[in-house]
Amino acid sequence: MSKLRLIPYAVLTAGGLLAAIGGANAQSMHDINQRLDWQQDRIDRGVRDGQITPSEAARLERGEERIRRTEQRDLANGPLTLAERQQLNRMENRESRDIY
Repeated sequence: MSKLRLIPYAVLTAGGLLAAIGGANAQSMHDINQRLDWQQDRIDRGVRDGQITPSEAARLERGEERIRRTEQRDLANGPLTLAERQQLNRMENRESRDIY
């Protein structure tokens, strides 16, 4: 094949990769926000059940807010990078352990 005939294939491939990356980023944002919602529900249930004191709940709420602020700050710079998503995941893991 001549080089000119390969150009449309290269453009289609690059476009597909960009769409996949964008879709993965959108999915990861959904996962991050969904996980924060689940963790908030866990805090609420713990307070209702008496397993989490009001002062513990306030501390956990501050941790949740720190994660949200970090997410918003990272998003202000454009789509989340892999490193930023990993950092948010580590923060959520730590928060989840604290809730437990």
